[in-house]
This record gives sequence, structure tokens and C-alpha cells, in this order.
Amino acid sequence: TAAREWWALIPGFSLLGLAALIGLPSLFPALPDELGVGIFMGMIGLSFVAIFLVTRGREWWALIPGGALASVAALISLTPILRGEAAVGVMMLVLAVTFALVALLAPREEPRRWAFIPAAILAVMGVLFVAAATRIAAYLLPAALILGGGYFIYRSLRARA
Repeated sequence: TAAREWWALIPGFSLLGLAALIGLPSLFPALPDELGVGIFMGMIGLSFVAIFLVTRGREWWALIPGGALASVAALISLTPILRGEAAVGVMMLVLAVTFALVALLAPREEPRRWAFIPAAILAVMGVLFVAAATRIAAYLLPAALILGGGYFIYRSLRARA
């Protein structure tokens, strides 16, 4: 059955990605070369997502390399469009979504709440990189300091009551 032959999805999607990498410059010469490389990496990542889907979540680990490769594909593909920091931020945000999905899609009998920790760290880092690239950091840092200070004041006052 397809669920037992999941390994064949990796070379299958990889070959499709390789075909896109080779064929895109001939078919669409105006496209940047990075897009073909991004599609190639994305197709390899998609093979792991397909493994997760075909096995109905039994091979949950496949989400991690799938998301990691999708994040690299996003970084490579967006580099010609976005400034370096913004592309790195998007990569981190895709990785954050990957780990959040690992936690959210876990069956109740096998909770994987640990995955929320790297998801949160990567999300914060991604937002900071995007903020640095878009000059939002000038507003984000003071807002974070105000919220953090407010939280500690609230916590201190609540503990005394």
C-alpha cells in the first residue's frame, strides 16, 4: 500500500523538483535562477509533507524536515525580492509554523507540547528579523519593553493581593 511505500515519495518529488530546476530557465528565461532552486528545495520538502499525509500522521517526524526544507526554499526564493534580514525572518517564521504543526497535529495519546517551545522562539526571532528589515523595530522594541514591564508590575501587584 501507499502508506508502506512512503519512502518512494522522496525521490519522486525530488525528481519533479529537479525537472523544474532544469526546465524553468528554458521555459521562462526572465525568472531569477533562485526561483528554480527554491522550487527544487520546496519539492523535496513537499515529499516529507506527503509522507505525513499518506501515513495519516503516523510518520509525524516528516513534518520537521518538510518544514525545514520549505523554510530554506522560502529563503532562497525570496532573496531576490526581500532584503536579507526579511528573507531570514520569513525562513524563521516558516520554521515556527512547522514546529507549531508538530505540536498541534499530534494525536492526544502522544502529545508533543515540547514543539511549542522552538515554535515560539523561532516566531520571536522571525518577527525580529522582519522588523529589523522593515524598520518596525523602532516601534517593536519599545512596545515589547512596555508590555514586559507592565506584565511584571501586574504580577507583582497581583501577588500581594
